[in-house]
Amino acid sequence: MSEDLFYERIENISGVPVIGSFEFTPTYGSAVAFQADNLRFDTDDGYFKVIPNGINSLKAKFSLKYQANEEGASKLTRYYENSKGVDPIIIRTDNSIYNDITGYCTEYSINHVNNQNYEFNAMLEVLESPGNLNWTGLNYLNYDFKKWTYNTEYKKHDVIYAEVNDIKTNNFFYCTEDHLSSVSNSPIEDGSPWSQEFYWNPDQGLTNSVKFENPKHGFGYSIYDKIKKNTATVPLNYNFSNITTRQLKSMLHFLENKEGHRRFKHQIPSVYNRPKVYYCDSWNHTMVYNNTHNLQLSFTEDPMGVLPRKDTVDSDTVFTVTTNSYDQNGDLISIPGEDNPLTGDIPTNYCIDNKADIRKLEIGLSCTYINDFAFRNCENLSGKLNIPYSVTGIGRTAFGNSNFVTNVKLSGDLILPDSVKYVGVNAFLRAAEFDGIIKLSESLDYIEENSFRNLQKITGDLIVPNSITGIGEEGFYDMRSINSITIGSGIIDIQNSGFAVPFEDNILNYLRILAPTPPTVGNGVFSDLSVAGNILYVPSGASGAYNSAGAPWTDFVITEDE
Repeated sequence: MSEDLFYERIENISGVPVIGSFEFTPTYGSAVAFQADNLRFDTDDGYFKVIPNGINSLKAKFSLKYQANEEGASKLTRYYENSKGVDPIIIRTDNSIYNDITGYCTEYSINHVNNQNYEFNAMLEVLESPGNLNWTGLNYLNYDFKKWTYNTEYKKHDVIYAEVNDIKTNNFFYCTEDHLSSVSNSPIEDGSPWSQEFYWNPDQGLTNSVKFENPKHGFGYSIYDKIKKNTATVPLNYNFSNITTRQLKSMLHFLENKEGHRRFKHQIPSVYNRPKVYYCDSWNHTMVYNNTHNLQLSFTEDPMGVLPRKDTVDSDTVFTVTTNSYDQNGDLISIPGEDNPLTGDIPTNYCIDNKADIRKLEIGLSCTYINDFAFRNCENLSGKLNIPYSVTGIGRTAFGNSNFVTNVKLSGDLILPDSVKYVGVNAFLRAAEFDGIIKLSESLDYIEENSFRNLQKITGDLIVPNSITGIGEEGFYDMRSINSITIGSGIIDIQNSGFAVPFEDNILNYLRILAPTPPTVGNGVFSDLSVAGNILYVPSGASGAYNSAGAPWTDFVITEDE
């Protein structure tokens, strides 16, 4: 018996090298089926709760088609067999729609059409795709993350992010018509051309079926009995044929953002005149031709008819478009020489003549810059400060105080969205009533002098982003209530008293620096700062450099991170 017959039946081709992942691209006719792996708990009156079964709950099966000659079919066979069905492989489909996909080949087939015409089909199953960990870019859809901006031309099916909610996945809006953005048609305005509902209309010829879920009783003479509510929910199966890539991507973004379990509002386009709440746990996409696609969806109605806060826009941090300043009675105050409400940027010395009058502030989405001294010494300004993503800069002493008496009384968290690229000298100097956490923008590259000085009630962890290269004199002076400090990897220079406190008032849980090279430092950078165990954590392999740099680093027990 020939030894040629004895070989591993996962290596059905010999002498063919394994090709690169992107040597062949699937052709039209390829398809992908998405299916959410959910856990469902049913309760009384038809109500139920759906939760994802883990972080990788949104699965996908890519049915890939290739056209090739015999040599190409052999290479594709070798490539897919090389994975043995257990090793993950990378596939590139249409990069204008999907990201490169990593999954497992569960089967393949070859249609031997004729001598030099072969149709190779492969099934790729994606098992690991933690969508809630990649909400800005999405795991499957190749999406260019964009924020809503003022005075911008938008087209139907555009997708934008407008930070009107503290739950980030709820801040995406879908454009229903072409328009030029303005104050009056922003995402938060009633009747605006932006929607968070499923607004797309399916093909003509929709068929839906409703089943009355009532028990039948009796022997010989039977009756149906309605013993619970919500016995006539309306499931939907929609078809969208020959839609453009632009519409497809908008719809795919909507569906992937909902992760197969989060609910949304939808109005059935005909017959039914009452709105409904659905979730979509499965959808199928077929690539028909260039800029031509088919999409099938399956909706399950939620009889509760309620959109939980985590599924919709409903938050204390909702922004207006205009900037509004209010008095103690909750009325708009008169600001000499300025409009109130104010459209656009906040001018220098905006409230110079109303320092005692302004009690509450709403910064609008039309604001891109808060100028110097805008709210300096506004002694009665209180409540939470919500800075919208539209703001790119905060000027000198914008919310700071020039003395120890007339301090602003803003409280809660101090959150600088990543749109903020500049914070001026003294911007929040002595704004000492902030008593929540602090989060710095990852677009900042420098902390100016006294920018965050004397924020004595700020708690939580102070994390200096990797983007920041320098910290000015007393940039974070006297932040006596924070729990820890992490200094990012990009830091090059820290000026005098950058993190100092006036006395040993608090013991940090830890002090960590991520820069492999010790930054240059001024005097008293960590003066009177107490750290548990007096430990300074540095990157692996960097302890020698920090020990050689001397004080202030050697004032601590230098310990490398594992």
